[in-house]
Amino acid sequence: MPDCLAKVLTKYKALSGERSPCFDTILKVIGALGLKLHAEAGRS
Repeated sequence: MPDCLAKVLTKYKALSGERSPCFDTILKVIGALGLKLHAEAGRS
């Protein structure tokens, strides 16, 4: 199996709903979409 196909299948499995993806996977998907994740401290 070509390496690129294996990577696609891994991402599909991670986001299929059958498993909970690691945070690293989520960050990679966000980056691939050209988005940025921003966190901010809550105010009390």
